Amino acid sequence: MVKNNYLKTTFFLILICLSAAVNAQMITGVWKGKINRQKAEVKIILNGDSLTGTSYYYESPTTYRRYSIKGYFDATTNEAVWWDDQLIEEKSGRYGVSIPGKMPLLSRADFNCPGDGRMMLDGKTGKIEDNDPKGDLHLDKIAEGSFNDEWNEVIDNYLVGANDPELIDKVQNIARTPVKSPVSTIEEEKPVVDIMAALRESIEQTKSKKKPMEKAKGEKKEAVEIAPPARQKKQKVA
Repeated sequence: MVKNNYLKTTFFLILICLSAAVNAQMITGVWKGKINRQKAEVKIILNGDSLTGTSYYYESPTTYRRYSIKGYFDATTNEAVWWDDQLIEEKSGRYGVSIPGKMPLLSRADFNCPGDGRMMLDGKTGKIEDNDPKGDLHLDKIAEGSFNDEWNEVIDNYLVGANDPELIDKVQNIARTPVKSPVSTIEEEKPVVDIMAALRESIEQTKSKKKPMEKAKGEKKEAVEIAPPARQKKQKVA
């Protein structure tokens, strides 16, 4: 009897761990909806328990602000937390329409799978310094976004080699190159062919590796990061 209870408990814990791991993988992708009443598209990439990627606040595909994002995912509560870290692109249309996304935001959202293949992020958003944001957030996971950038290759190939932390770091460095002034749609678009080709080559190299993708012991990565908002423990309802 004791043995049976032990086996049931062990099996239950394994199921919980597997469920948490699957949900953590599914958070990677393109999410579209509204953040603080603004149309938004967010590309989220899971890197360990950290989140990276980019957020677009837009009026149209030619009128938007784009930020790099940082954050984390709590697999035990299915909560995703991210914030707009750096403004990297600002684009205005032909008719001088105001550009959304003037204020960088902190977002806290619950990851939900209600069924029928749907995946959603629902929560609150507000200023980065707000501990209790009040703005509404609702995003649905979609197969393909409206904006083409360096994260597309990572998302499309995430489960077949593009989840390599070193590759994600490389793309993150590319994505952090800021555009200082608004770019008119009349101006010539900056070329991205070379960047995308380099990413595809890196992904193919990662796929071909047969040894585990682990960094050698003793190597330390030097980085200076802005202190993120304090993690808040989510109270589980009994």
